[in-house]
Amino acid sequence: MLTASDVNNMKQRKIAALNALKFFTDIKDIKSSNTQGFNYPIENDIIGAYRKQRPRSIMGSFADAAKTGAGNCAELSAIVYASLFGNPRIIDNSMVAICHLEVDHTIVLVTDKYAPLSIIGWNNFNKFSQTTMVVDPWTRDCYFPNLDPILAYAYSLDTIPLLTPWQIQIRKWCKTSKFRFYHKTPILPPKESGIYGQGCNMVVL
Repeated sequence: MLTASDVNNMKQRKIAALNALKFFTDIKDIKSSNTQGFNYPIENDIIGAYRKQRPRSIMGSFADAAKTGAGNCAELSAIVYASLFGNPRIIDNSMVAICHLEVDHTIVLVTDKYAPLSIIGWNNFNKFSQTTMVVDPWTRDCYFPNLDPILAYAYSLDTIPLLTPWQIQIRKWCKTSKFRFYHKTPILPPKESGIYGQGCNMVVL
C-alpha cells in the first residue's frame, strides 16, 4: 500500500529523472556506439579511445561523453547520476546508485535510503519496494519496475507517455536481470556533485 509520502517521493523522483534526461535533448546529444540493434563504428572508436586514457570515474565519464558527444550506457548513467546526486530533493530521502546488470547494461537506481541493496553481491528487482525507480539514459527512459501499471496511471506516475518498441524491450530485459553496484565507478562526493547543479541546469561545456 502506497502512502501519501510514498507517492510524493515517487513524483519527486520522476520529475528529477525527467529533468536529468533533458541533458541529452537540451544540452548535448550523446550518441552510443550500439543502440536499437545497430552498431556505430565512429562512436565506438571514440569511446574506446577515451576509456583507455584514464580510469573510469563519475566526473571522467561525464566529461568525456559530454566533450566528444559519444558514450554508452556507463557514461550516460554517470551524467544522470551526477544530476540526481546534486538534487537535494532526491538525496534527502533516497539512495542513488549506478548499477550494472547481468545482461551487460548499466542503469541508475533510485530507491529508499534503507533499501536492501547489496554493495558486493547480486540484487533482484523483486526485493525492492514499489517506490524504486530505474533511470535508463541509454533508452532515454525512467520507470518504477515494481509498480502496477494501474497504480502508475492512478497516481500520475507514468514516466513516458508513449513507449517505443525498443524501450519496451529493454524494460523487460532489465526487470528480469540481476544487478549489482557498479564497482568501477566510485560514489561522487557531495562537494563535487554541485559542479553539475540540479537537473544539469548549470552544466557549461
